Amino acid sequence: MNFFLRDVWKQSKIVFAFFVAFILGTIWCTFSKIEITPFFLWAHYSDKQTPTGKFERIYIKVNGEILDLPKFSRATREMIQLPTEYFVQLERTDYNTNTRQLIQKKFASMMSQKSLQKMEGHLCNSKEDKNAYLYWMAKYIERVTGKRVLTLEVGTCELLFKPDGTVARENFIFVAKFSRA
Repeated sequence: MNFFLRDVWKQSKIVFAFFVAFILGTIWCTFSKIEITPFFLWAHYSDKQTPTGKFERIYIKVNGEILDLPKFSRATREMIQLPTEYFVQLERTDYNTNTRQLIQKKFASMMSQKSLQKMEGHLCNSKEDKNAYLYWMAKYIERVTGKRVLTLEVGTCELLFKPDGTVARENFIFVAKFSRA
């Protein structure tokens, strides 16, 4: 059985001394709590991190109850959460996106206003897409939950992490609603 340090000792006494000094120095620094690099300082990763403060998140109410996103698989959760976060951002900025600004800046002098609006219509979401998004989200949630969606409400709220480890939602801000007649 070959051992690395024994092979290094046979090849070069100087390299062997370097490896042994490095290993002993790393052990000494770790026990002395001297930070040499985060990679070598194991204590850097040993404490449990607890979230504190408030964080803004989206909420989705289906038939009056908040949709529990963590109970879904990661792919399903992201299929619901990411478009909803983008939708809320569009609503906040009145659909004035970076893409729309870039199109206006780069092509306004080269194209007619009608052509420019047509290009924006193909590349950017608009207020007219709001109902289509809400309808799509309702159909998607129906498919993954197996429940009929009569009402769908989207908005933002703050998550407050309490000292006992629980999470409370507060400061609900309504963004949009979909209802079936």
